[in-house]
Amino acid sequence: MTTMICSSCNDEVTKNPKLKGRQQKYCGKTKCQRARKAAWKRDRLRSCPEFRSDHALANRKWSDAHSEYWRQYRLSNPDRAERNRLLQQLRNQRLSSTPSPNSCKGRRVNIQINQLVGQFWLVPVIAKVDALKVNIAAIRAS
Repeated sequence: MTTMICSSCNDEVTKNPKLKGRQQKYCGKTKCQRARKAAWKRDRLRSCPEFRSDHALANRKWSDAHSEYWRQYRLSNPDRAERNRLLQQLRNQRLSSTPSPNSCKGRRVNIQINQLVGQFWLVPVIAKVDALKVNIAAIRAS
């Protein structure tokens, strides 16, 4: 039996023999399977306009059918509602004081991080936003 490292929990697990030649990246734990499905959905939303429009339509239909959901949620979770208000104020301030992220695409950022080289995940601290995978490479000064 061959083993692999799970992309979600980083545990070394035995590969599922039923998958045969297909690439296995996640183990069978419920948490890891949820992460796999979320990654698939994120990729699909990013790459397929048809899926994206169907998803938006389904969300709109659900929202119309459950119009009181968020009002009830805020009433039953006042601490979370207040936290979200504060975080939204921070996001609004950040958006009004800085240029949009799209205007910075392709720029090289020079930051010394103790000579780290490799692939890393940039994980936001303030809001629930997907992590961004970056590749940090050493560049020799000429």
